[in-house]
Amino acid sequence: MNSRKKTYYVFLVLSLLLFLSDLSSIIYNLLIEKGSFTGVNLVIVVINTTVLVLFVAFALAYVYKGSKERKILARQNFYNFRRAIYFDNFESFLNKVSPRYLKKKDESYIISFAPFSDRTILELIQSPTIIEFYGLFVDFIRAYFRNDKNIRRLDYEVCYDNRSFVFYIRKPYSYIEKMIKDFEDEAYLIKSKYDFRIFIQPFFGIFKIENDDVSLFDAVNNALIARRYGQSNYELSSLFDKKMVKNDEIEGDISIESILEGLKNNEFEVYYQPKFHLKSKTFIGAEALIRWRSPKLGFVSPNKFITLAENGGIIHDIDAYLLDKVCADIEEWKKRGREILPISVNVSLYEFYEPTFVNDIQTIIERHKVNPIYIEVEITEKTNSAYSFLIVSVLKKIKDMKIKILMDDFGTGFSNIVNLKKLPIDIVKLDKSLVDDIAFDIKAKEIVRAVILSCHAMNIQIIAEGADSKEQIKILTELNCDTIQGFYYSQPRPKIEYERFLSNNDFETKRRK
Repeated sequence: MNSRKKTYYVFLVLSLLLFLSDLSSIIYNLLIEKGSFTGVNLVIVVINTTVLVLFVAFALAYVYKGSKERKILARQNFYNFRRAIYFDNFESFLNKVSPRYLKKKDESYIISFAPFSDRTILELIQSPTIIEFYGLFVDFIRAYFRNDKNIRRLDYEVCYDNRSFVFYIRKPYSYIEKMIKDFEDEAYLIKSKYDFRIFIQPFFGIFKIENDDVSLFDAVNNALIARRYGQSNYELSSLFDKKMVKNDEIEGDISIESILEGLKNNEFEVYYQPKFHLKSKTFIGAEALIRWRSPKLGFVSPNKFITLAENGGIIHDIDAYLLDKVCADIEEWKKRGREILPISVNVSLYEFYEPTFVNDIQTIIERHKVNPIYIEVEITEKTNSAYSFLIVSVLKKIKDMKIKILMDDFGTGFSNIVNLKKLPIDIVKLDKSLVDDIAFDIKAKEIVRAVILSCHAMNIQIIAEGADSKEQIKILTELNCDTIQGFYYSQPRPKIEYERFLSNNDFETKRRK
């Protein structure tokens, strides 16, 4: 029982005692003294009544505040997983656990758990599918502890915080091991049962509560560090060790020098996300995505180094590195006799101010003897807003090389369909923020319909990004969307996995040999 509840019950008990005191005094004076009140008795009754009113007021205020907090939680949880339920957030978790933390010497742990890697969460943030998944998992967690007769209510607390779950468990480590196995199994069961096209990858970080030197907040942070350490090393569960702190701190040490060193040492990898053509029901290409797997830093998310590279003036090095790796893979596939599909690569807006940009593209393609029709260039929606003679000139030179131009992230920022006719664009990629809500928001659906109709009128094809549910695919098909790139069909895959997927998948009507 937390301190606030104790205070509430103390108020109730004291109010009851005062009420009984007043009642007994009144009864005594009415029955024994025959209705005569002495001055002393009258003063006592007045004081008791005043204090009683104050206690009742405090109790009502407590109930009102608790009701208000529950409503706020319900709204948060409806946003997080479409359930207006009372499931603790991090603040309420700390309030509940703090009175118990370190009070008893029983073996206890803080656990940080996420059913997905940070990379998957970043790519799927606020996706309807991931929200639905979290909702189903919250249902499982609530039922799991409620139905477990081996754990008392005071021996656990759980909350949802920033796409992960935090647990306080006062049980032996054997219970934690069983819990991890059960949660892992449930994550894959939900994916299979509901046919979610998302990449499940559970990770658990565990911190054992042993001494008074570590605060509850630090204990939670240590569990998070352990989870991220396990993720970097592909370990399902990791028990916190002080050495992990240094590894976690290194992530804040990403610099221009470390990026350049990573490029020099080939630490960056290419992942391919296939694109599925709705009418032909075949995969017609893929987008190349760069990933950094550093021996020192572990897996580094692109959002942690791309902006730094742009600001530091080395984004051209990354773009050239990615294109070179893609062309090398295409060259290898050609030698092995594999069917070659076009691969699109992202280029930064900064490239249009790089004098050697177009020449470097041509040099890399010629070095690997790659037919330019197998290379596509994706420019960001920012380029649309930054329309200028220079940008149009550069894009036309790329088009003259028989390379298709794709407009990425359309629907973010100040997207302007009118500008599309000024730019030599072949394909527009609808940002997932437009796709996310089409299954339940009629306005979102009509916006997507209007964009598709407008683009088709200009002979521009449409790729919908981030589609990850059957309902979204059905609607996009009805709206005559051309191609889908999303987790429903495949997550980004390393080269070997991408090759295997194209050779054997459940979507194509004609399997590629």
